Amino acid sequence: MVRELGYRGFDVGIDSTGGLGPPVATQDLLEQRPGAESRLFIHMSEEHRAVVEMQVRELFLTLLNSLQESGREPYLSILGHLDAFGNAIDLPPNLPYYIAERASVRQDGTLGSRIDQVAGFKRYVDSRHALENSLVALDVEGLDEQQSSDRTALRKALADLTDSFESSPHVALALQLYYDDVLRRPR
Repeated sequence: MVRELGYRGFDVGIDSTGGLGPPVATQDLLEQRPGAESRLFIHMSEEHRAVVEMQVRELFLTLLNSLQESGREPYLSILGHLDAFGNAIDLPPNLPYYIAERASVRQDGTLGSRIDQVAGFKRYVDSRHALENSLVALDVEGLDEQQSSDRTALRKALADLTDSFESSPHVALALQLYYDDVLRRPR
C-alpha cells in the first residue's frame, strides 16, 4: 500500500516499507504539473537521501552567503529559520573527533570542542563536516575496540543529524519560503 504525507508545502510518498520518497511541492501536485505525481512515489535509498541533503545544504549556504547581507525579506526569514534549526543541534558532548595521519588514526579532541562556539546554520554544517571527517578517518581496517565503538556512535550521530534535518519544521519552512518567495517571485 502506498500512501502520501504532506507537510508545509511539500508532500512525500511513503512506500510499503515505510521509506520516504523525495519532497514534491504541494502546489505542483495541486496544479497537476507534469511529473509531479510520479516524483512523489520514487523510493530514495540512503545514498540518494544523502545527495538530496547535500544539495539542499549547499543551496542554503549559497543563498545565505550571497544574500544574508541584503537585509531584505524573504532572506531574513529564511536565515532565521535555518539559524533556529542550527542552534537546536545538540550532539552528544563527548563524541570523539578523529583525524587520519599517514598510516594511523588518532583522536583529536571532541566534536563538541569543535562546534560549541558555532551558532546558526553554520553549527549544523560544521557538525556534519566534523562527523563525516571523523568517519572518513575511521574508515580503515585494524581499529581497536574503542575506535570501533566510537565509529558506531559517530554513525548513529550522523544518522540522527540527517533525520533532524529532514524532519525539521524550520528547514521545511525555509524551503517553502525559498520556493514561494524566491523561485516563484515575479521578475
